[in-house]
Amino acid sequence: MAVESAPGDDKRTNKEVNSYRDNERQKFREQQGELVLDRIYVGGLGQHIYEKDLYGFFSQFGEVSYVGIITDGDYSKGYGFVTFARKDVVRGLLEEPHDEPLVLKGRVLTIGPARQKQDNSWGRGYSQGWRRQRDNYSQARVEDHEGPASAAPDSSIP
Repeated sequence: MAVESAPGDDKRTNKEVNSYRDNERQKFREQQGELVLDRIYVGGLGQHIYEKDLYGFFSQFGEVSYVGIITDGDYSKGYGFVTFARKDVVRGLLEEPHDEPLVLKGRVLTIGPARQKQDNSWGRGYSQGWRRQRDNYSQARVEDHEGPASAAPDSSIP
């Protein structure tokens, strides 16, 4: 027995349905961001894990170019990014199973592929003040960040 469509049902062709699916997939990719092949996402960070700790820990896997921990004011949001000099190091970390979990300072780290959001507009980023949103503030040179920010010394005091 054939099922008849009710009056007013939307009758789309396969071409229209595929076009709709392609558009939805494109929107999803834009929301998720483009994969960054030389960078990994690192989650599970505690308040006492700094960029230099991540740099030292992940250097055992390959040459680290940049490390950045995302913060809200002076507090870590619990995740960051590690950029390696070579893409094959990232591929190995993400694809090869580890015998033991990655543990740093008693915290089990979770790693995953890093994604770069594709927003090219100006705007106010969450807790980061005014900036161009396409600028990548998730990377910082390790030499520049040796722990929590401290007030600069007053040059007027001898």
